[in-house]
Amino acid sequence: MGLKKVLGSGAALVAKRHLKFDDDADDSFHTADEGNSTLDALKPTKAEANGESESESESDSDAPEEEGLSSGKDAIEKRIQEREEAARLQEEAAREKRRKNEKVFKQQQLEKKKKLLESEEEKQREKMLEFERQLVAQQGSDNDEPEELPQEFFDELESGSASSFAKATPKHITFSAEAQREEEQALKEELRKQKKRSLRELRKTQIQKGPVTVNLLSSMKVSKTLAPKKETSVMKSKDKWLKRRSLKRK
Repeated sequence: MGLKKVLGSGAALVAKRHLKFDDDADDSFHTADEGNSTLDALKPTKAEANGESESESESDSDAPEEEGLSSGKDAIEKRIQEREEAARLQEEAAREKRRKNEKVFKQQQLEKKKKLLESEEEKQREKMLEFERQLVAQQGSDNDEPEELPQEFFDELESGSASSFAKATPKHITFSAEAQREEEQALKEELRKQKKRSLRELRKTQIQKGPVTVNLLSSMKVSKTLAPKKETSVMKSKDKWLKRRSLKRK
């Protein structure tokens, strides 16, 4: 009796463990073969996922290298541009410095020439003043002398020369009338030349002193009433202009 109860309870437990399903639930159960096929279908998807992850990791590993190359290229180009800009600025500074030096040199040369001209003009001015002072002193001592000798002076000179010539001539020598006239004519010609020479010296209004022409102070009043001295260069220019070829063409 007791054994039957034990077996009965064991069968009941086994019966409780076995579930019963109706016919509609049969689709949810699969056989062993069907389960293996399902596993096989899942395997390629895992492989594909692994491939995608590997490609992503490779692309991620390549990206930093490309970024490093581009940044290095940009840095090199920037350095080259900076060097070119520095060289250009240095060349401009050197050009500006040369321009300033040339300007200063030209200014110094102009000032030097100006000083030389001023010194030369000052020397010429001093020479002219000194010469005029000498003329004034000389003319102050000769104020009593007339500017032009009177005609009586030359008449007396002529008569005195003739008498002295007659006294110097030996009396025992006789000349013919013709020879005597020739001698007197020669004497008069010599006196006339001497008179002209004296008048020319007395009437001189200008004296050439080196490259400078100085007007005499004593004859300034007379020179104002006379025509100006003819300038050769002015006359040449005037003649050249009045006798130009264009007038002949007309």
